[in-house]
Parts: sequence; structure tokens; C-alpha cells
Amino acid sequence: MFMVIAWLFCAVAAAIIARGKNRSAFTWFCLGILVGPLAFAVALFPAEAGPATAQPTRSTAKKLCPTCGYPYEGSPSEKAWYCPQCRSVNKSL
Repeated sequence: MFMVIAWLFCAVAAAIIARGKNRSAFTWFCLGILVGPLAFAVALFPAEAGPATAQPTRSTAKKLCPTCGYPYEGSPSEKAWYCPQCRSVNKSL
């Protein structure tokens, strides 16, 4: 009887941990029912890291057209440019 309760505890704990890591709680509960403490131990592993996003630098930062708000990539050496969206001529600050 103790083993059944421990097995169910591991299944519920794996589901709760998985839900906290944006994983499917139902899938992890089912895995916990099938493999018990092993699913609980695997659920404790850290979540996978997503792709690293590079912070925009000054030369690659997107600027917005002051007339229409269209985003564009500008370089610091630009004196004037025209917006491909609204075709207005804008001067860089």
C-alpha cells in the first residue's frame, strides 16, 4: 500500500513541477504513473534554455520613422534618408 501512495505522490509531484516549467502536466503525470520516481527526478532537471537573443547595438538598433512609425535599420553615419513606407525625407538626429 505504501508503494502505491509513493508512486502516486511522484506522479502528482512530477505534474506540478512540469506545470511550473511550462511543460504538459498531463504528460508528466502519465509518465509519473508509468515510471514513478524516475519521472519525478527528471522533472526536477532545469528547463531548456531558449535561444539567446543579442542585445541591439547602436549600429543595428531599429529606429522609427517620425512620420509614420515604420521601423528601419539606420547607421550613425546617415545624415538623411527617406522612408520606404511613406516616402518622406527624414533627417537623423
